[in-house]
Amino acid sequence: MRDIIQLSETGTADILMSEIISKKVEEVARAARVFRPYLRFDDSLRNKPGVSVAIPRREVITSDLIAEMGTIDPSTLTFSTAATIRPVEHGAAFSISRQAVERAGSNLIAGAITELGHALSLEEDEDIAEEMSTATSNVLYAKSATGTADLTATDYLDPELVLEGVRDIKGNNYRPKVLVVSSKQEFQLGTCDMFSNAARYGSSEYVKSGEIPKFAGLEVVTSPNLVTGLGGIGTDVAYTVCLLFTPNESMCMAVKRPISIDRQYLPLARKYVIAGTYDRDEKIVNDSSIALLYCADGT
Repeated sequence: MRDIIQLSETGTADILMSEIISKKVEEVARAARVFRPYLRFDDSLRNKPGVSVAIPRREVITSDLIAEMGTIDPSTLTFSTAATIRPVEHGAAFSISRQAVERAGSNLIAGAITELGHALSLEEDEDIAEEMSTATSNVLYAKSATGTADLTATDYLDPELVLEGVRDIKGNNYRPKVLVVSSKQEFQLGTCDMFSNAARYGSSEYVKSGEIPKFAGLEVVTSPNLVTGLGGIGTDVAYTVCLLFTPNESMCMAVKRPISIDRQYLPLARKYVIAGTYDRDEKIVNDSSIALLYCADGT
């Protein structure tokens, strides 16, 4: 039985090379990722022995007035660990019958490779959102709610709740720059008076593009992978935990092994199996640079 590399007559030999597939999967995953560009990145374990990396906590250096001929009292910096990250393996795989490959050729394989990249990026974003949603320093609820049990169906995300989060994070000496919302909260913000009334606020960017412009200095990003739940008195109010945070300060991702491809032909089953895996993990490193905004999804 021919190896997968020997299928030159079907036109699929090149695309099924592990190196080519790895590059394509990484390309697709990179384009689909929402959170990774805003995280601190550590690859100190790459191609080296070791199972974990200690991420140092940011120390504060103070400045003061210096009298003439005076001396500077240096800030004492000590190493403390903000998080210990232990990358673990993540992956996805697909199989294609030899018959399907010979009939559909590279189009079928290219589509499967694209879906493999999407699967890896989807899980990564879900894991990051879940980890970030464990922050405890700045937890805010829409309108007058004080917890998920108090949420009502009309407790939408609005500019006031976002500004409360900005206020709290800045009070901790961080500067939030990114707000991640779901499509439901994007709609809520986009239809509120601040964005829909272009004449009043002097900007028609949202009206023209259908995308929320920067608000309060924040980049507004939409993701379908945020943490959700049910609240309200009868636990019948669907809500989403929107995330407001400081890029490169809030979380760190450590990668020990980038995306790699393993492939195998199973002669008795007459099918090809292709798996994409990589080793990574992510942890909060500065809890107070994150704000969780709980708000109802609405109808």
